[in-house]
Amino acid sequence: MPHTPIRLLLVDDDVEFANFIETLLVGTTNQSIKVDHVADYEHACKLLAADKHDVYLVDHELGLTHKTGLDLISYGSEITGKPMIMLTSNTAEDAPSRAIALGASDFLQKQHATIPVIENVVRNSISRSALLNSDASANKMPMPLHRDQLTGVRTRIAIERFVDQCLQACEYGQTGALFYLDVKDFKPVNEYYGHVAGDQVLKIFARRIQESAPPDFVLGRLGGDEFLLTGPAADHDIFADGTVERWSRAMQNAIARPMKIFDVAGEAATVRVSTGIGAVRFTANSGHRDYLVALANRAMRANAPCRSEPRSD
Repeated sequence: MPHTPIRLLLVDDDVEFANFIETLLVGTTNQSIKVDHVADYEHACKLLAADKHDVYLVDHELGLTHKTGLDLISYGSEITGKPMIMLTSNTAEDAPSRAIALGASDFLQKQHATIPVIENVVRNSISRSALLNSDASANKMPMPLHRDQLTGVRTRIAIERFVDQCLQACEYGQTGALFYLDVKDFKPVNEYYGHVAGDQVLKIFARRIQESAPPDFVLGRLGGDEFLLTGPAADHDIFADGTVERWSRAMQNAIARPMKIFDVAGEAATVRVSTGIGAVRFTANSGHRDYLVALANRAMRANAPCRSEPRSD
């Protein structure tokens, strides 16, 4: 049975080098690599939003003064969970660390671009990404029930089970937090720019919440633009000492940053949304999960209502 080809997008303004990479890779490995090539930032952003590739190989410079491969890595780390590899001839000591800090899965210098090296970097990046994103064995649930197909976070069933686990594990004297979140201004963005753009907003929203939330907390999508977030209880009152307030503020600040999206026609736009957050305390004596979720939902809806028009820059 033939292997499914790895779909690689090469983003490099050096056409000669891009042709060299395509010739080098295509048909030379046991599991073939299908290479698509674009030379500019805007076209690459559109393809990232379409999310049809397995891995991205991005040139550091891109021959531009206002947008570089680092900008594309930063955007790609929000819009897709696929691995992004920084490709460069820059030997500066800080180049690898800057790329990794912005979301690159690996770093490859052009002068070392041989078949074995590229194949190894590509395969390892895809394997690490699959390992980090799958978590399919948790709760012994099949993948379709465990991960939301759009955002990659837990499904409604999975996050509700995780909430149950946190409640059961909470001991006397401990305090936990359950957050109910939604995307403010999502409906007007969805209606104005289309469902393709709306899906991108949900992906970016989920990724930013995960990046700004406490490390042990798990995010799940209840449906539409509504999410649950919770984690293990702490040994102190995280509401009384301001911890929950700081967490909420960090998530709100992360979501408030501009989001770059593309509509169904491929036209770029920058929009802003916000998040409503409702948080409730749980302890060893807390009631049923559904009761706590309802309380968190009520607290979230006490926030300011959505605008009637999308905000854009």
